[in-house]
Amino acid sequence: MANINYTFELNLTAEISYNLFQLNQTYTLEMDILSEVSVEVQASKLIDLLQLVPEKFRDSPLFQDYLQIVGLYVGTWLAKVDDMKYLVDPYNVSDELKVSIPEKQYVQDEEYISHLASLIGLTIIKNTGDDIDDFRRQLTQAVDWYKLKGSYQALTNIIYVAGQQIEIKDLYTNDYASFTPEDWFVADYPGENPVGLDDTYYKSPHFGLQIELNQIYYTTGGLPYLWKGDDKFANVRGYVEQVRPANTVPHYIISMTAPTSESGIMQTTAYGVSTRRIYEPWLFSQYYFDQDYLVVGQGWNLDDGKFFDFTNTTFLASVNHYKLGQGNLTPDTSGWEPEPFDPVVEGILAVSNIRLYTDRTEYEVLLDPTIVQAGITQVGLYLPDNTTLVIGCTFPVIDKIENVELRILIVMYK
Repeated sequence: MANINYTFELNLTAEISYNLFQLNQTYTLEMDILSEVSVEVQASKLIDLLQLVPEKFRDSPLFQDYLQIVGLYVGTWLAKVDDMKYLVDPYNVSDELKVSIPEKQYVQDEEYISHLASLIGLTIIKNTGDDIDDFRRQLTQAVDWYKLKGSYQALTNIIYVAGQQIEIKDLYTNDYASFTPEDWFVADYPGENPVGLDDTYYKSPHFGLQIELNQIYYTTGGLPYLWKGDDKFANVRGYVEQVRPANTVPHYIISMTAPTSESGIMQTTAYGVSTRRIYEPWLFSQYYFDQDYLVVGQGWNLDDGKFFDFTNTTFLASVNHYKLGQGNLTPDTSGWEPEPFDPVVEGILAVSNIRLYTDRTEYEVLLDPTIVQAGITQVGLYLPDNTTLVIGCTFPVIDKIENVELRILIVMYK
């Protein structure tokens, strides 16, 4: 049987009277006493062993007393055997039952649910803030994980258990050096890939667990941020190692999307990302009937030699340098030109991270898991000279931590 513990808090008031120097005074003392009382209850079944003895031996009072005592012991053992079923019930077995007394701690029952999990080869993953309900959820989901091990559904289940908003991404590549996250895709014919990826790409054994940075949070002082540097993947990593196939490689990704357009008009998202094309003079990839409205002096006529299918792909593909910085300037202020900030991280975009489509151009800035940088709030895209700024973007604070990739996707629509 489980122990039953009661904690009593008693307020005692004592009055002490005594005579001193012919003065009669009354003193009142207040004392707080924290007392722990443990009551151990042992249940016993009524076992009448006398019925197992031949009748001719039952008359002895001494023998009857002896069998009564032995029957009590046997009944106690059977009661404990009956209670064993509670030790294999995840909804009844405890993790730790602790009674706290100031400056002391008594541990009475230790990690029973972990021992229960070990019977089916499961290691309970315990993170800060988890409680017995989290541990029970792991245990009750374990059999389903084993059945689905190596599948997408297994990853979906562990994301549910962890309670995080995480997307599962397949990582495509054409050089096995840089990877492009895509949603799950089934081809209708050999060589078919998700939209935007030609037949040189293939799905790699790498896969991504991605959190989209699309919600603003605030610190106590009111400073907005998208990622505060805490590892929201902590509760997932151990589960992933238990269910992923041996030949796969997990990537933990935080991703931010920054949309803008060739118009040069500032675009701001609901999650505080402001992006603008800064480079001038701008040669538009597509022509519009109201072209002069966008840029005065660039109006045109149907017979002036311009083509509807004109593209500025060479120039767009040459925007391949990036700089990440700190500060609170927005891209519509003069402080962005020609240098917006003192960069804290900079690099060159891989060719596969510059993607040209009929309606847009995508630039994906990738910081690998080894880079650690706090306070990132700005990104600029440059021409190969690394000084000519083309696109500027500001956003709430991102504290980049180790073991997590940061992907910033800048989408410039035509």
